[in-house]
Amino acid sequence: MTSILLRPVTRDQAVAFLRHHRHAGRPAGYRAAIGAEVEGRLVGVAIVGRPVARHSDDGRTLEILRLCTDGTDNACSFLLGWARRLALALGYERVVTFTLPEEGGASLRAAGFAELPPTRGGTWGASRPRADRPREPRVRWESLTDPPRCAQCGRIRPGASEASEGPPLCSTCATVFGGDERRRRPVRREGMVLRSRPELPVIESGEERP
Repeated sequence: MTSILLRPVTRDQAVAFLRHHRHAGRPAGYRAAIGAEVEGRLVGVAIVGRPVARHSDDGRTLEILRLCTDGTDNACSFLLGWARRLALALGYERVVTFTLPEEGGASLRAAGFAELPPTRGGTWGASRPRADRPREPRVRWESLTDPPRCAQCGRIRPGASEASEGPPLCSTCATVFGGDERRRRPVRREGMVLRSRPELPVIESGEERP
């Protein structure tokens, strides 16, 4: 399997790569851009900036304005993950982005984004036409820069968000442990909390082991 590497890109390089994008062109805003590279070839870019919607522009939220790849496997989820790390490094608390209803969003779910209710779409008014993006309703996605993690394995819980309070376990661990907190016991060693493990039955001396 070919490794995907993070690559620094300029604004002009990122905008030039948007020729591969299906429906969107140059974004109006800009804060930073990152690229994905495979064997020295640029295979995807992500452009982040201030949120377009005024109610989301609270100074703590960063929006992924454009995400574009040439179809390389896992490039989308790779860029989404690094965009969240970039937002965390810059001091932001959450990352948002939008997709069209016909776009599945598998990469966003894999990167830990939560799907929120769709927007109404449309335009801001006759004086502010939205010529840079589609006007139909779009799906909003959100992820915290430091999202809640599974209490068992430490992985990011898919869809973890302030707007979506998930269970303390990821779906895999919830299946294994059945959501029963009594079956898990944190193991501590030299001040570190390691993975929990199921409680084992206590065998009294003289009893026959199963």
